[in-house]
Amino acid sequence: MRPPYTRWRALLCLLLLSWGAAPLYAAPEGQAAGDTVVITVRDIRRLNLRSVQELLNHIPGVRAGENSVSIRGSRAVRVLLDGMPLNDRSAHGVKLEMVPFRQLEKVIVIKGGGGTFYGDYSGGGVIRFITRRAGRTRTFLELYAGSLELRGLRAGISRQAGAWGLAAGAHYRREQGYRSNNDKEVQRVNLKLSYQPPNRRSGRGPSLSLDYGERRYGSPGYPRHPTPRARAHNQSLGACLRWQGRGLASGTFFTRFRNRRTDPDRGIDSVLTTWTLRQDFTRRLELPWLGKLHAGLGLQNEHGQGTGLEPRDEQTYALFALKHLHRGRLGLRLGLRVNLYSAFGTALNPEARLSWRLGPAQVWAAVSHSNQTPTFRQRYFRHSTLRPNPALGMERSTNYGLGLCWSGPAWLKGEVSLFYNQTQDRITFVRGDDGVGQYRNAGRTCLQGLDASVALRPFPWLEVKPSYTYLEAKDQDTGLWLAGKPRHKLKLEVVLRPRPGSMLGLHYTYVGRVFTRADNREQGPAYHLVALRGEYTWGEGWRLFARVDNLLDQDYLYADGMPAPPRTWQVGLGREF
Repeated sequence: MRPPYTRWRALLCLLLLSWGAAPLYAAPEGQAAGDTVVITVRDIRRLNLRSVQELLNHIPGVRAGENSVSIRGSRAVRVLLDGMPLNDRSAHGVKLEMVPFRQLEKVIVIKGGGGTFYGDYSGGGVIRFITRRAGRTRTFLELYAGSLELRGLRAGISRQAGAWGLAAGAHYRREQGYRSNNDKEVQRVNLKLSYQPPNRRSGRGPSLSLDYGERRYGSPGYPRHPTPRARAHNQSLGACLRWQGRGLASGTFFTRFRNRRTDPDRGIDSVLTTWTLRQDFTRRLELPWLGKLHAGLGLQNEHGQGTGLEPRDEQTYALFALKHLHRGRLGLRLGLRVNLYSAFGTALNPEARLSWRLGPAQVWAAVSHSNQTPTFRQRYFRHSTLRPNPALGMERSTNYGLGLCWSGPAWLKGEVSLFYNQTQDRITFVRGDDGVGQYRNAGRTCLQGLDASVALRPFPWLEVKPSYTYLEAKDQDTGLWLAGKPRHKLKLEVVLRPRPGSMLGLHYTYVGRVFTRADNREQGPAYHLVALRGEYTWGEGWRLFARVDNLLDQDYLYADGMPAPPRTWQVGLGREF
């Protein structure tokens, strides 16, 4: 391994070279329709969604928990907040609580691709949360409460003063939980400062965002192996500085995650802290023979230390380029990313996408390759249900997609997609008979199937949205079904709007049976879930909202074998002024 000073010298040289090159160009907003879903703030308000989880679970093929996201059965999903990664390298999962939900401008979900511009951990896709810049002065306050001693508060303010804008927000949530030692407390604050030059032709001015989140919770363990006194405390800090002007787009990102686990019954008191500093540049180049193409440079240093892990630094350098070709109704996109890792060697991530527009319909086909490096936690962390595996290696995924999307009259839209994901050395959690597991490279695995959705609006007051995902998930070396991957998932959402300012929504979900262990020795049965939500607005910005989850009080299991919550409810009151 190279000595640290040599790697940092290379990092500095690449940084200096990037500033001396041609003008940069911001990465495109995502992929074309068909393999990408774009949800705007207008859509969020119209659907009366109340959380990041509700929003993501509204999208066909996407499944989101409190700290996890999967797309078409794959949890290798890159999640970004204004370009800042939310994938926690110190604790398994995604820090969704850091997303300021009420300040979102747009959400972009790329299914089964996106690795060319967004890098590692995108074998399943990419989710981008984009927040609004401060505009007119606005303030919102929201209080809610519910079953299991749920209490919550959301507040925020934004103000524009000349070319300067300021936005700030906070969220606090606490609940007792439905199992012994299942309580949780979450708090988050965010601040965003932006400047827009008077001459907009000079580009988009700088913006600085700061986000902090903290989560304390009990870890009850598996039903057969309870951990009644195990506790966890997670802290998240993120900062990003973005600037665009004269064709140059630059993003500097810093994240710090700290995870502590204690279990006095097993003598465990473990701490793991990671921080990541990343610099991204993108530009549009004019090259001989190749013409115009989007290109970029990424530089990253990741640091980890904690119980059982001496301070360790790992670097990643990336070069990427994307070329668009259009001829009539045909469109072609070709991309390539080169990743150089100080700990895992070199990886190439190519992608190609072909689309053909036929009136209101579009047919598309895509192929992409991406990789995922194991986290410090997966390799070195130990707690009551996890033992370390320092030899864990990198996984590589290849995605193939074929789809048709159609948008005819305003009241009818639909799409269907076929997907095939093959992964080498897939990183998976294998649980032992003692309730303690380990992350391992599971050889060759395959995720294949289809997802389809239809959006109907036959009347202004009625919306119907059915969707279905079929998934086959197998370990190709053993023939076993992958744990936590149901074969069938059906969603149906019906929204009634009897009068302006009011809505009533019914959400039905069917999830087929799922194996809860990698050896297929245990499985959870299929289940049906029904949720109701409603909202009523009146006066100057007042809103009353309510929600009931698991209306039928189904007894079911999560994909990892953990018991899921019974019927729960919440009601709240908010005002925007």
